Parts: sequence; C-alpha cells; structure tokens
Amino acid sequence: MASVRPGGDVGAEVDHCTPCRLVWFDMLEFHALDRLAWVELLQAMAARPAEGDSERADRLGGTWRCPHCGQTLRQSAALTRYGRYGGRECAQGHGQVLGLTALLASRGLLRPPSTGERVALAREARALHCLSCGAPEMAHDDHCSHCESPLLMLDLPRLAVALGHVDEGTAARARPDTAAQDTPALTRWPCHACGQVLDPAVEAHCGQCGHPVLAPLLEDLSPLLAGAQARLESLRDEAMRTALAPLPESERRRIADLTQRPEHHAAAERARHAYWRRYGVVAAAFGTALLVAFCNVR
Repeated sequence: MASVRPGGDVGAEVDHCTPCRLVWFDMLEFHALDRLAWVELLQAMAARPAEGDSERADRLGGTWRCPHCGQTLRQSAALTRYGRYGGRECAQGHGQVLGLTALLASRGLLRPPSTGERVALAREARALHCLSCGAPEMAHDDHCSHCESPLLMLDLPRLAVALGHVDEGTAARARPDTAAQDTPALTRWPCHACGQVLDPAVEAHCGQCGHPVLAPLLEDLSPLLAGAQARLESLRDEAMRTALAPLPESERRRIADLTQRPEHHAAAERARHAYWRRYGVVAAAFGTALLVAFCNVR
C-alpha cells in the first residue's frame, strides 16, 4: 500500500494499492476530500496502466482485513443520487475499502458502452478494459472474464461537470456541432478516426466523421485531470489570497505556521507584498498631497 496525500484543503492521507487499484478510506475521509483532492487521487490511480490477469482478480475476490483492528471486512453498499455502489467496510467503523469501479460509481462517472461505441472499438481492434481488474476484453462482452465485473466506461460529460469545467445544464445541452463554440474546452483530443481536434467532455461524436468520443481506460483521462488540477489550484490560490489579504500580517503568519503547508506560506507572502504595495501607494499619495499643500501655502 502506498500513501497518497492529496493537496486539497483537508490534507488527508489516503492509502492506495497501485497494483490492485484499491483505496482505503479511514472514517470520514471519503466524505472529507474536496474536488482537488479527488482529482489528485484519480491522477495517482491513472499513473500506472492496468494489466489485468486472473491472479489480480483472485486478490480482488479474496479476504480483506481492516488495517486497524484486523477484522475481516464485510460487504457494504452505499446509495447516492447516481445509484448504488459496493465496497467493503470494517464492522468497527474504522473505514472502508473501494475499488476503482466503486470509486468512480460513487461520483456517477460510469456508464455502459453504447452499441456504436462497441462497434467502433471492434472495428479498431481496441479492447474494452475492465475498470476493476484491468483485464482487456472483447468489445461485445458485457462482463469481465477474470473478475466477472460489468464492463463499464467513463462518462466524459459527467466528468466535466464533476471537475467544474461546465455546469450540468451545459453538458446536457451540448451537441457535436455547437459544443466547441458554446462551452469552454476542458482539453483537446484528436479524433481516433480522422484526427479532428475536439473536446471529449462535451462532444459525444466527432463533428467531422461521426466517430464516437470515448475513454475506455483511466489513463485516457490524464490530460483532463492535469487541466482540472491546474484550474482548481489556481482557484484555490486566488481564494486563499482573497481570504488572507484583509488579515494582519501576524495572523497570516500564524495561519501559515499552523498548517505548515507551502501554499499557505506562499499565499501569506503574496498577501504581505500586496499589503505593502497598497499602503505604499496610499502613503505616496498622502505625501504628495502634503507637499502640494505646503507649496501652495508658501
């Protein structure tokens, strides 16, 4: 197990098994992670390509124990507005473990492939990889032959909503001929068939050749997640500067020393420079006014 420390506001440390793509959440961690932390967690899971095999499927179906108390984890099912997703949890309430499929399903980011997408994958001789164990399967299969999980795909328009690039209404109204004009581009991908540049977050099909836009692998999301991380970090830094600017310098330093986070120190330093620039301009203007008044008196 490796530890992933997302850079979100909560500063939680999530245990992540890279080969199995399993994530252990301590009590309350699952609901505490903010949007930036989720993006960084998905980036960590996408960093290593999935190589599915029967041995990994056996590990996924084996007996799992709580890392805190050692008790066998029990099957669990949670209900969200997107539907149910399953995992395993500690009976003592120490936490829960989720696979990649359950993690994505908890945010409503999965859907079954359409007939057109299956046809396109088969025509290009591309496999439909199982998100649970990583095994490559035929495009016409409905379940993984290794772990028997349903074969699902990533829902890119809903991912765009989850990352905050477009609102839900914009994603629902997006059409292949208007999406590039009416919505901000999440990123740009070349069409697999003709090379036309398109936005996979809001375009379901290529406007030039009609090829479906799809992401059968988590690794396909890397450019989307990188763009989302940069945008969310920029918004976080701007919000931090706005919050720290009116505080006294001693309070800004106290907050940075308390959290010991580099971004807090950087924001405090930027706010300090902005403070002195602002009051330096005021002092200069006041001094100029006094000088003018003194000259007029004489």
